[in-house]
Amino acid sequence: MTLLGSSGLTEPTDAMLSAIRDGIELLRKHGAGDEIKGHRDGYATACPGDELYAWVKKGALRPEGTQPAQGQYEPYPGAHLFMTRSRPALGKSPPIFTATGKRLVAEGCGRYKVGPGPVLGQADVYSYEAFQRKLGFTGSDAKWPPGATSWAKLKVPKV
Repeated sequence: MTLLGSSGLTEPTDAMLSAIRDGIELLRKHGAGDEIKGHRDGYATACPGDELYAWVKKGALRPEGTQPAQGQYEPYPGAHLFMTRSRPALGKSPPIFTATGKRLVAEGCGRYKVGPGPVLGQADVYSYEAFQRKLGFTGSDAKWPPGATSWAKLKVPKV
């Protein structure tokens, strides 16, 4: 993710673009498709900004002179699914979404009106954030996406 404003920093740096490219490669390694879009492709917004959107439309190529990140980043199994809040390439949501929701309910942190269900939604985000607060995390440490520490403590069964 890159944070850019409408004033000040409005153009992504090569380091930002390289980091985004690392994320794209990680997601593809775990089954994401080839399509890359900006928020404006699905919502009435100017996000991600003209400069970043132009880069996306050109194929999100790694900036010249930058290198891929070394090693493999994945804080826990399936992290890429939760970080993107998207469905895998085949269009089916993985059972881990429902299993996670059931554990959150069992921990007294369910924020569902209906569910949990197979599609990751805002209620899952609120539920997980409630669980992280229950563990004593505060501020940005209690925000989505799940981190390795809270994930280990939730003890979601393998599915």
